[in-house]
Amino acid sequence: MKNVARQKKVPVVDMTALTKEFVEDLGVDATIQQIYLPTDGTHTQATGAACYTRIVAHDLVHQGILSEYIDSEVPMVLNPTLLDFGTIYIGNESTFK
Repeated sequence: MKNVARQKKVPVVDMTALTKEFVEDLGVDATIQQIYLPTDGTHTQATGAACYTRIVAHDLVHQGILSEYIDSEVPMVLNPTLLDFGTIYIGNESTFK
């Protein structure tokens, strides 16, 4: 992926590195409970998808890719009545920045 982006002279969002850093900071137990489906540990649940979307938005803005169209500072609002968001959700905003 990085080699192709370099050859084509296009930017790349390295989701592997970005999500690896995120889940390592979050910790194993919290990651299993809040990010991935407990049945397979690979596919994200709603909180994981929302967090990963925010990670992509931040990286795109950081790289200056479509940054005029992205407001990565808008709070992530989740509905805690439908899912258990654990400690990543406090009040009416996500604690993930």
